[in-house]
Amino acid sequence: MDYQGIIIEESLENKDILKDVKIVKTKVEDVTFEHKSPWIKIWTMDTVEIPEGQVDQLADKVSKSLDSEHSWYADFKNDLFHYIVFKDKVFKVDRSKPEEYEAVKGYGVSIGIPDYQLDFSPDDNDWERSKPNDKLKKIIEQSSFKIEDGIYIYTKVSSYPQTSNHFLVTKDSDEITVVTTEDRLNELNLIEKNKDSYKLIALNVSIPFYSVGFLSTVSSAIAKEDMNILIVSTYSKDYILVKKDMIDKAREVLLNLGFKEG
Repeated sequence: MDYQGIIIEESLENKDILKDVKIVKTKVEDVTFEHKSPWIKIWTMDTVEIPEGQVDQLADKVSKSLDSEHSWYADFKNDLFHYIVFKDKVFKVDRSKPEEYEAVKGYGVSIGIPDYQLDFSPDDNDWERSKPNDKLKKIIEQSSFKIEDGIYIYTKVSSYPQTSNHFLVTKDSDEITVVTTEDRLNELNLIEKNKDSYKLIALNVSIPFYSVGFLSTVSSAIAKEDMNILIVSTYSKDYILVKKDMIDKAREVLLNLGFKEG
């Protein structure tokens, strides 16, 4: 039974290996935050077919051909077995034994690959490793957002505010920063303020602290729409600040991701 899988061309130091496989289709993705590969601009994802009798030899060749500077993997599978190929290391997983994937995930994470890119499923025939996994999708669908009233401004001040009516007050070794609404600027000893005005969106996360990839998924989806955001996390919520003229666009992105409003 032949094998089918994915090889990312940008993961290869030596692309000659592509001459030894049958490429049945190619998909190009723009690199986003989720891809965790900022040194390149695209992923060229080749779906390949490998004859059963050649898979061990090809897996070894791919392993030797992968980029030695960054962490990547390729993988091919049929109904019985799944080969996951890292630089100089090859795993062969019996697909009837899902527990065998744990060693693969552990190794991948240990060399710096995000865990959501290692979400292997024996029943999943066509998945995209740059996308959030099913667990994260469920967390998002169980989470909500609320657009807070008011227009918010980032400021630098010379002293701590005398009142607690501000969204955020932080101090580091260099400065005191206050994020507050326009109507409370007169309560501050201003040094300077950012020229932009922001709307504040509160994200009510269904599982705070343990939602791996949550914020990166949100920020990546918003970035794809050419928007920049500022992120603040508290004990039980995440907040994003979006330029006020982009708030409708940001709301649409969150709804499309699966968040509920309210």
